[in-house]
Amino acid sequence: MTAHVLQGVGRDDLVADGAPPLAGMNLASMEGADEAARHAVNALLDADDSTAARCTTSGHYRPPELEPLKRIDEVRFGLGLPNTFDLG
Repeated sequence: MTAHVLQGVGRDDLVADGAPPLAGMNLASMEGADEAARHAVNALLDADDSTAARCTTSGHYRPPELEPLKRIDEVRFGLGLPNTFDLG
């Protein structure tokens, strides 16, 4: 979660988000959820003007091995076809 998501949020409001893409990771994993949590905690600390230390975040990493699969998925999505790995 990034700070701009929290604009206008009061300190008594509950804010939760576990979306890895908002944390700069585009892979559903425990690591992505952890990174999203660190961003959410930092945003809450910022919104409260806290002097507490911020969580260290790792930034965005896109495994190059997955890029060809993402391109194929974009084309298939554009054609109205399911993801290659959608077995349902």
